[in-house]
Amino acid sequence: MKEVLRSIEDVSLFPVISILIFFTFFVVLLIYVFRLKKNEVADMASIPLREDVEGCETKQMLVNQAKSLN
Repeated sequence: MKEVLRSIEDVSLFPVISILIFFTFFVVLLIYVFRLKKNEVADMASIPLREDVEGCETKQMLVNQAKSLN
């Protein structure tokens, strides 16, 4: 199998391209997350979930965290 891959010219280019795409995606994602404004985080916290109830601990945690950012 290695001989077949070695016979193909520039076979090592494809893994490098895929790693660059992967790395670029996560760098862009991190930049997006760190540039989120506080009111956008608060808006996301107020999105109703399908099983949203008044005593939902996760929602309360998100709301409290968004309020602490303000």
